[in-house]
Amino acid sequence: IDRFRLERARVSFTDQAIQPAVKTALTGFSGLITGLSSSPQAQATVELKGKIDDAAPLSLTGRVSPLARPASADLKLDLRGADLTPAGPYVARYAGFALDRGSLSLAVQLRLANRRIESSDVATLDQFTLGAKSNSPDATKLPVSLAVALLKDRQGQIVIDIPIQGSLDDPEFRVGRVVWR
Repeated sequence: IDRFRLERARVSFTDQAIQPAVKTALTGFSGLITGLSSSPQAQATVELKGKIDDAAPLSLTGRVSPLARPASADLKLDLRGADLTPAGPYVARYAGFALDRGSLSLAVQLRLANRRIESSDVATLDQFTLGAKSNSPDATKLPVSLAVALLKDRQGQIVIDIPIQGSLDDPEFRVGRVVWR
């Protein structure tokens, strides 16, 4: 397939296994994938962009050779300022507190070559604020509100930097230093 183009696609997600139901959508998803082929030597170029719930910009760019032996990829994912309140029911259920507000930004750079994976992953939670206790039976017993308060910097951000590297042949990936600013 020489060119595969998406224009203003929408992908909706609803999880009704939790109440209230969690709903989110990837909106305005557009872009181009070129060079898709069943040939093991082929390398496709990916350039996709969209938004989470019509607001937070998301992009996926890079190159991928899924049928090469071994497979290879060099991809970059960038998400800026996704509102976390639609995921509030998960936070209430598993963290034990309602989610008042917060947003998520991600910067991921992934490289796969010769069955080795190297990934630079930075997640930033901005103004992540917990509300009232939920009394969920599935909630952790850990001091979540204390942990959130200790991890926040002066600007109200929690930055988690987790580089990952390892071999696809070894189930124990080495997780590098975890840096919390």
